Amino acid sequence: MILKNITGNWFSKARTFDKENESLNHFWWRHHLLSIQAVKRTFGLGLGLVKVSILHTLWRGIIMLFMQLDKVFYPAWSRTTIDRPVFIIGHPRSGTTMLHRSLTSTGDFVVFKFWHLVFPSLTLRRLLNPLISYLIRHGKDVIVPKEVGHFAALGEVDEEDFLFLFQALTQFYPPLSGLAFAEKDFDEMVFCDALPAKLRRQSMAWFDGCIRRQMLFTGRKRIVTKMNYSAMRVRTLLETYPDARIVYVVRSPLDTIPSHLSLHQNVCYHQWGKDRIPPAVLNRYILRRYKHNVSLYQYVEDLLATGALPSSKVITIQYEDMMNDLEAEVARVATFCELDISDSLRHSIADQAGVQRGYKRDHNNQKLENFGLTSADIVRDLSFIFDRYGFDREV
Repeated sequence: MILKNITGNWFSKARTFDKENESLNHFWWRHHLLSIQAVKRTFGLGLGLVKVSILHTLWRGIIMLFMQLDKVFYPAWSRTTIDRPVFIIGHPRSGTTMLHRSLTSTGDFVVFKFWHLVFPSLTLRRLLNPLISYLIRHGKDVIVPKEVGHFAALGEVDEEDFLFLFQALTQFYPPLSGLAFAEKDFDEMVFCDALPAKLRRQSMAWFDGCIRRQMLFTGRKRIVTKMNYSAMRVRTLLETYPDARIVYVVRSPLDTIPSHLSLHQNVCYHQWGKDRIPPAVLNRYILRRYKHNVSLYQYVEDLLATGALPSSKVITIQYEDMMNDLEAEVARVATFCELDISDSLRHSIADQAGVQRGYKRDHNNQKLENFGLTSADIVRDLSFIFDRYGFDREV
């Protein structure tokens, strides 16, 4: 009853707010309360509701506090200079991880390990470092096992889009917060380039602060990020960093979409319990996920076709080309992005190319029919991708 009264009163006031002038903090709270409502409606009272309503709130509050303390204890972060950042985008499961890990395997560039992403404050990291180091040394740092479809561990390099979790402005947010199970869609955190100017500006200020802190933390100068979902905020990225380089990785939707839908289903099962999610609720989310997958392909291709994403700023890499000759494709990216490849990184890329040729995934993808879709649906909805890149229309 208390939770109902709190959220009910808040939403009665929120109906009248001005979206054009909404602050980033208000945006997070609005979606956080929607997540609490969705979790309560889907799972009732229990640990899931406690986790979202209390632990998530505390986690974010602590991070915001310590980010302010960084200005006192690590003021040098604000004086770092970001030069020609590299943003790897593309539909999830398109090979962006392969490319990112190939470029960052020797620590030559600014990247984030998973624990850096969930604790972006330098002051807080200093306090937590002994505990995190202990967990990593003893193999107790696994957050998501390989069987789910995306291995995540505290000591492993991961995706910078996670930084936007603290602002509810990434598509990672719905399945992790429970918003995925809401009756209403979450388009606002998908179509980030379409957000009001104030929100886009504030979100980039947050991201920029995280990047600058990481530059100070690593002592590296060039930034190489993997940010699949930020394909939907690529114009905002270029407005903020005019000298940025975009690496767009493309793979057939007949490969990426079944894999991505399977991943999201597995993440929901892992996060919330396979037998606890009502099938109709999960299916609703999966079909929304499919709609947003189509939108990502469409958005980037529209930007390329209209010149809004100019050829001087973007290089397109195909997954099959990386599988056939990873070293050559990485060299193309390095040349375009003006990245200096050290001898140690060159050897690491050669080793990775050998590993990649024998790669076998640790998870099984669901059949499209299990999601209420067919390959014909994908070919129809994304015919422009098959036409442009000549992908096979048969599974």
